[in-house]
Amino acid sequence: MKLRIYTALFLSLLLSAAVCSSSANQTTNQQASGPASGELRFKAPAGWVTEKTTSAMRVAQYKLPKSEIDLQEAALAPCDFGAAQGGSGQANIEKKVAAQTIITQQRINRYFHATVIPKLKNCWAEIEKGNEKGIGKGTIAFEYTFTRSKGRWVSPKLSVTNSTLSRARNALASRCMTAAIKNTSFARTNNDGKENSFSINWTWPVPFPGDFARLTRAMFAARTLGTGGDLGCDGFGTPPSCQTCVFEGNNIVCKKVCVGYKICTEETPDLCRQRVDCASGGPFKLGSVILQ
Repeated sequence: MKLRIYTALFLSLLLSAAVCSSSANQTTNQQASGPASGELRFKAPAGWVTEKTTSAMRVAQYKLPKSEIDLQEAALAPCDFGAAQGGSGQANIEKKVAAQTIITQQRINRYFHATVIPKLKNCWAEIEKGNEKGIGKGTIAFEYTFTRSKGRWVSPKLSVTNSTLSRARNALASRCMTAAIKNTSFARTNNDGKENSFSINWTWPVPFPGDFARLTRAMFAARTLGTGGDLGCDGFGTPPSCQTCVFEGNNIVCKKVCVGYKICTEETPDLCRQRVDCASGGPFKLGSVILQ
């Protein structure tokens, strides 16, 4: 996935709306004018294909033709949040990051809670048996790499990225998780774009918290993210493993986020490439807005 936005049209759109795009490789050098939706005025450049909008906040939706350096077409959708709700460019970016984080973390946790945790509980209890010696308590972080197959993410491959457990408990936790995710999958959505891989970076507590049920209910009911960078991506301080392309001044740069892409490359001030869907978090809380 690539993001190439020549600033003239994009910045004029951003003054009054957030730009909600997927498969981003957006190129134009025309000033916004022409048709209007409220205070938002814009004119689609030649070659852009108008599509039916997929959200009430989207005032338009376009398919953009790929150039000679691109591997795929792109999509762009200017969004109108209504009077007094647009905010600054940075505020709109944070709104988009927060919305995407909530949707994605809850979707991934529905998969973990419905499919993985029921098969994990008994094995996880074996890890806890070392608690009296202080060796069965801590956290372990896994990266799950899923592959796209039709309408699902399938065949997860597992690797340990961080652990505070002893070596023996770390090996046991890995065996437990490998067995629990075997032959599992979850549904793709339109938010996943056209990427072929999904990197999920989830940090698990050992043992599971005593208020497991309460935390789970609160996590699925949440509609806003916590505040404060110390919450991390899982509510307990886990740092982000993903990146995304965002505007910083007149340039497009890569920023670390809880939900974005595994690979982000700044090639020129107006060309940023991002690929491989990515999410970081944990099974019992949502994260906070992180752009660092």
